[in-house]
Amino acid sequence: METIVGKLVERETGADLSRLQDIAGCRMVVLGGLPELYRLREEVCRAWDGRVWKLDDYVTNPRLSGYRAVHVIVKSADSFGFERLVEIQLRTVLMHVWANLVERVTEVAGCNYKQDGAGGVYEHFRELSDISWRAENEDVELEIFSDELTLVMGSMLKYAVPATRRQGGR
Repeated sequence: METIVGKLVERETGADLSRLQDIAGCRMVVLGGLPELYRLREEVCRAWDGRVWKLDDYVTNPRLSGYRAVHVIVKSADSFGFERLVEIQLRTVLMHVWANLVERVTEVAGCNYKQDGAGGVYEHFRELSDISWRAENEDVELEIFSDELTLVMGSMLKYAVPATRRQGGR
């Protein structure tokens, strides 16, 4: 709910609930990497034939933050017969792990790195996204990139939030 309010109040001035495309939706995480992700995208589009409103491919065109996924936005009637937009997110396991990491750091640090990030941590998230992208594209084990991952994660530690700022004081 907090995200929806944020979109209405802060980032998307002038937006209203009827125009938000991600107020309802689901996320599918595929185990088979990029080939499986694109196969599933085609299957979803075929299943919603004629009702696909928009297709956002953040895999080939990632957001500045490094976020990667495919979003299929479809039109669906609610229980009252009103047409609503529903977002179906498709991610690989590595994309999902990256997005969850960003969300957890966002919760602790109080800065929405997925949308509003800037500075060092934001740059490191992009680096992590690029490393995972290369691992998926080159179809190699992530272990090959362990030195790079260690370097990036080590660099991120200097931005660690002190224990007193963490949620719940833990």
